[in-house]
Amino acid sequence: MEGTKIKPNLMANVLSILGITAVIIAFIIVLAIISAVFYPQGLIIIGTSLLSLPLILIPLIIGTVSSLIRLAALTYNISQQNEVSIDYSLINSNSKVFRSNQITSIGLSQNFVLKKLNVGNISLGIFGKQNVASQQQNPQEAISPNLDYVDEPDKIFNKLASIIGVELKESLYSIKPFKNISLYYFIFFTIIGFLFLVSNLFVVEQIKIILVAIGLVFLIIASINYISYLKLKKTTYSFTTKSLFIEHDYFFLRTNIVIPLEKITNFKIKENAISKSLFGISHFQIFTGGDKDPILTNVLESKEFAAILSYVVNNKTPKLSKTTISKIKNNISYPATKLKPGKTYFLGSFLNFTFIFVTLSVVVLILNISALLIIVLGLLYLLLLVRIGLKWKNVDYEFYENKIIVRKGIISITKEEVDVKNIKYLRMRRGMLFERMFNEGSIVILTSAGTVLISNIENYENVFNEIFNKALEVQKNNEK
Repeated sequence: MEGTKIKPNLMANVLSILGITAVIIAFIIVLAIISAVFYPQGLIIIGTSLLSLPLILIPLIIGTVSSLIRLAALTYNISQQNEVSIDYSLINSNSKVFRSNQITSIGLSQNFVLKKLNVGNISLGIFGKQNVASQQQNPQEAISPNLDYVDEPDKIFNKLASIIGVELKESLYSIKPFKNISLYYFIFFTIIGFLFLVSNLFVVEQIKIILVAIGLVFLIIASINYISYLKLKKTTYSFTTKSLFIEHDYFFLRTNIVIPLEKITNFKIKENAISKSLFGISHFQIFTGGDKDPILTNVLESKEFAAILSYVVNNKTPKLSKTTISKIKNNISYPATKLKPGKTYFLGSFLNFTFIFVTLSVVVLILNISALLIIVLGLLYLLLLVRIGLKWKNVDYEFYENKIIVRKGIISITKEEVDVKNIKYLRMRRGMLFERMFNEGSIVILTSAGTVLISNIENYENVFNEIFNKALEVQKNNEK
């Protein structure tokens, strides 16, 4: 098969393994120094562990040699017929050919060593290649659709992109994910980790090592979140004329993923209720029918992004332009009004729980029961307040031209949609004290499907009149 023949760079494989190993060892040394500051006796344990380092290096050396043998037996070929073949020749010879219409995505990854060497790993998403069991039954299928440790990876990546009909032109629409959530986690876990390490100085000898170990675990989690922060900081999701392009480029790792728009068959929006309510982020899972479908994390402008993806999915041969994207964005149905519950939504529950907590605390003190019970009651009281606060923050009332959407929930988010034409009955209600103090009220909407409550909103009379007039207008139009 004529075309471009490529052999893996074996030296880059060795240097990459050595570089990653060096970083891991350096990280372990840093953790050892931190633990020694708070628990000097731990140096003995660390010294003993270092003596076993040769035993850890033996499987690493065996794995490196095995990887070199496998790579030496591989040859990659990009043919003039727009096919990619991967040939494996050691004891037995196997070959696998991937046609351009089978490729659903192309990925390029480089760690910090490979970036310096201008070497990279290229992976191909292959349509229908998801059944691992079937791959293991056929030696030919067992060949992974990856081009590992190739020189000049950008050149090969661009060539493969052109084979599947994608031109990596200027971005028409791009967004950056919300990065600060990982930074918040990093700060939180770092504080918790050092609190455990510091608390080790004030406890008995028997549990010191346990507290140090827990503290180090939290610091490891904090480090992972900091790396995630660096990654998100250098991440971009872009639409070009014929592709969705995902790019990460930071010190540790560089990753490029390109997906032809015509290969995108569906997408799913995933939301965590807490992160959605606090930061407004969503995650998009892209489906192509291939085995390397990506997830786009921490997307802020989810409505616009979802609208563009919907256009792509609903068109057989999607092709984007600045004009098309502008039309898509302008046609997004946004609520004319968006309201949230007022202060009384939270205040009533807050006063009720406060009264119960104070009453029970007084009873505990009078009966001279253990003070530990008051601490337990206090923690329960705080948890209830947090729950009420999250519930309050996560309620939205969205008023569109001809519909109302009520969104609520903490972990499990529910959305109730009321079409104005289905409204059978409207009623206003207002409490005796707090709602009158803050000029708030509630609206009860009765439809054929049930009752929907819009609770504790400001200017509730104006909202009531607006809903009533729209419902009356729709009813009159239906009668004509």
